[in-house]
Amino acid sequence: MDTDLFTPGGPEPKRGDVVLYVGRLHVEKNLEPLLLAMEGLKAELWLVGEGPLRPALEALAQERGLAARFLGRVANQELPALMRQATVCVLPSKGEHHPKALIEAMAAGAAVLGSDAPGIREIIAPEVSGLLSGLEAADIHQALGRLLGDEPLRARLGQAAREQMVADYSFARVLDLELCMLSELVG
Repeated sequence: MDTDLFTPGGPEPKRGDVVLYVGRLHVEKNLEPLLLAMEGLKAELWLVGEGPLRPALEALAQERGLAARFLGRVANQELPALMRQATVCVLPSKGEHHPKALIEAMAAGAAVLGSDAPGIREIIAPEVSGLLSGLEAADIHQALGRLLGDEPLRARLGQAAREQMVADYSFARVLDLELCMLSELVG
């Protein structure tokens, strides 16, 4: 993972509170509860990605009067700027194999909220580098409300997340691991 591209600092101006989701718009990503969780929060939801659920999610957002922007596909080079503009980055999936967008958001120093699900709970250290929530809209709403309302918590989580990602996923760290493995194989 390019920890030089996904960095905390940047020239992007902060906007009002923004909750950012990056990924496919698919049923296993648990996006309907995320949309419903936004009700009553004074934040805008930005969804980056495409998928078969987009029309239904757009209709739900319109029906409920939710402040949601569907940004479609975004080039990887543009993601760090979006992550730095976001107040919170969220991954509400029912499970993940390797949550690249979550790792990138954490490397960018974002405060992250992930579901307490396989593949996510192994990345986020709860209350240290992010928050975990249940899969239901009420659980996501409560955790988002906590993060949106607590700037010092967001700053502390974002800093710890950045440090964790640099330690675990930077090119230098992965190269060291691969060289050690090759050294052991060669003898």
